[in-house]
Formats: sequence, C-alpha cells, structure tokens
Amino acid sequence: MDGVKQLTRPTGSASDRVMAFRFWTERQLTIHVDGPDGGREFRLGKPYARIGRHGRCEVPLEGEAIPRIGVYLHATEDGIFYVDLASSVRGGASSSGGLDANQNLELGDYRIRATYREGPSPRTDIATPLDEKNGIALPAPVIYVLVEGTQQASVRLARRLTVVGRRRPSTLRLKSEFISATHCIFYWQDERLWIIDLLSSNGTEKRGRRFDVERLRLRRMIKLGDVQLGFARTAANPVSDSATGQSDIPGNQGDLFDLHPPDPVAVGLSDSGESQLSSESSLTSHGDLRDGTSAITREMDAIAEMQQQLERERVAWESERTEQHKQLDARFQELDQHFAEIQSWRA
Repeated sequence: MDGVKQLTRPTGSASDRVMAFRFWTERQLTIHVDGPDGGREFRLGKPYARIGRHGRCEVPLEGEAIPRIGVYLHATEDGIFYVDLASSVRGGASSSGGLDANQNLELGDYRIRATYREGPSPRTDIATPLDEKNGIALPAPVIYVLVEGTQQASVRLARRLTVVGRRRPSTLRLKSEFISATHCIFYWQDERLWIIDLLSSNGTEKRGRRFDVERLRLRRMIKLGDVQLGFARTAANPVSDSATGQSDIPGNQGDLFDLHPPDPVAVGLSDSGESQLSSESSLTSHGDLRDGTSAITREMDAIAEMQQQLERERVAWESERTEQHKQLDARFQELDQHFAEIQSWRA
C-alpha cells in the first residue's frame, strides 16, 4: 500500500501473548490511521483496540489534543463496535455504534478506520447495539461492589458492553478518587464475562496483578483502585422485575447512590443520568434485598465464598513469594561461590 506504513503491534500483556484463554471471538482487527504524519496501518492480534495518546495503546497517536485514550474498538462476529471515550474530556455527549469498514472516526487531526484482518467485511447493521440498555442476554451477571471486604451494593448489568468508571461516558459509575474516568469494560457474551482495562491510572487487578484483558469467572473478584468487584451470580429475570435503582437511604433518591462507604471518598454508585425509575443497572443497596430471607442467605453465602477465595489467593501468593525468595537466595549463594572461585584463581 503506497504511502502507508504497515505495523504489527505486539499484544499488550503476558496474558495476551500466552493466550491462556480464548477471546470472545477469533476476529482480529486492522486499524487504518490517516493523520499529520501520513498513513499507518496497525494489524492487531486481538479483537479490541484502545486508541489514544497513552504509549500502551494498541494504536498510539500524538498531539496535545489527543486524550490518553479516546476511542475503544470492540470486534464481534456481528461487526465492529466503537465507543467514544473522549466525551469526559471534551464535556460533550458520547457516541457509540457499529463501525462501517469505510467509515472514518475523527480523533483530533486523525481519521481512523477499522476492519477485520481476515474474512468478510464487518456488518454495520448490528441488530442490538452492544451498549443498548436491556439488550443483555439473560441470565445476566450480578456484580457485587465491596470496599474493605464489605458489600456496598449489588449491580445487575443491563448491557452487553458496559463502560465502568468515575464519570460519563461510563454507564456504571463508581465514585472513587482511585478509579479513572473510564476505567474498564465489562463484556458479557455466551454467559461469560470479560474485563478489558482502559489503561486506567491505578490499573485493574486480579489476584494482585494488573491485566489488560481477562475472563472473570463466577465467584471471582477484581480490584479497581480501592473497590473490589465480584462476579457473584447470574439472574434470569429481566431488570424491570427487580430493584429499580431507588434507594431507601435518606437523601439518596436521585441518580447518585451513597452506599455508606467506610471512607467518605471511597465509593458511590451512579447510573448514566437517567431517571431513577429507569436506572442504568439493577441496583440494590446492602439493606434493600427484595427477595426475602433466602435471597439474603444467598447474598451472604456468595460474599463469604468470595472472601474465602480472596484469602486462599492471598495465601497462595505469599507462598509463591516465599518460594521465589528461596530461589533467589540459592542463586545468590551460587554466584557468591563462583565469585570466590574466580578470586582464588586470580590469587
């Protein structure tokens, strides 16, 4: 291709390179970028792309007007979906939708197009947009929000693709100074939940280690800043049949849910600004479980199991660290012996 540099970007994390799990699709992306420095083509070995000024973006761009991460691209078997993440920087309305192979997205002075690396061109008539509310397939995942091991809320996701962060365009908003404006993506498909980090400042962690993309299995937890999110269970009934986002906490009948965090800045939960009768996700405060004693028991059992799993992972990590220290000590002793031998030869 004349005048276009072709680049094959390595995947961003060890988990990507090792492919310890399969992505939600085998589709991979090719990104075409036209800008002040000419044309570039990025051939990626993954079905998603983060585009922005951050050096670890799959498609890094330069310029003061470019945000750290401005666009997220997400490939499925049905097509390529984009989310404008820069609205939180610009202060304007966000946009999202299916991306035509010939359609340009504009980010600063750059024009961006995306297609599959192989196979037919992506469809643009995606039947249900990935971020359409109540477009999620049932059963839907229920996420527990915990601070310092204490449950603050349960959230039933209402969208196949949910942006999690501190402010819009995040559709699941967690108020914490340690959580980025757009922190990560939750993606639900075929009753499996994937997490994609949006190059957040404090990272998204699983078992104490940061990751770029992971599948979160049932009864497992991740950490965003000072907030833990646990994939507790699934719910088969639609969102409209459960809690509507209303809260019985005094002074908390609007869109912002004060969840009584241990720290005043620790956590608050918000929807995307819709009315309280059509909130972004199914929200239930810790003291407002609607299903009676059996539901409370299930909630408590799930929390206890997640806490036990967290403790097992902590013990395993401590054991691994101890073993690594032993191996390092043994290696240092070997090096000391070699050094002593070299010194004796010189003498």
